[in-house]
Amino acid sequence: MRIGKFLSLPLHHIDTSVLIEPEKTDDGVYCRKYLQLLGYKYRGVLSFPVLSELFVRVISLEDDEDKLGAIRFITHLRKYKKVTFYSPKKVAAVMEELGSLDRRLQPIDMNIVASAIEHNALNLVTLDRQLIHHKSIEEKFGLKIVHPKELV
Repeated sequence: MRIGKFLSLPLHHIDTSVLIEPEKTDDGVYCRKYLQLLGYKYRGVLSFPVLSELFVRVISLEDDEDKLGAIRFITHLRKYKKVTFYSPKKVAAVMEELGSLDRRLQPIDMNIVASAIEHNALNLVTLDRQLIHHKSIEEKFGLKIVHPKELV
């Protein structure tokens, strides 16, 4: 695929939940289908907050083969699906606004959402029911927060 065409694909930030959902669940089926579309229909991004959350889960795995499998999966996304990484720059003010919009949001979720907002992503793709179609966030920041099944 040409670089120009790839860069014109809709920019999606992907939440940790989409990456770690077991394939055998209903949500997992949609996650795998969505991830297969990366690099062709969507331009996927993993923010550093997502990568840190993912890393904690990977190093917490007991079995070394499971750890290796997780690393191979991320490597596959990077190499074959052209998923990129994003390091947030100045998200403190956005996180503060998010906290005032919804006090129930966890700090890691605010950081992930703020990263997507700062990067001007079209969508944040997540399984987090508390975030999906969060009216206040979507209206204030123009970020659509969607479940993977909406994109397959």
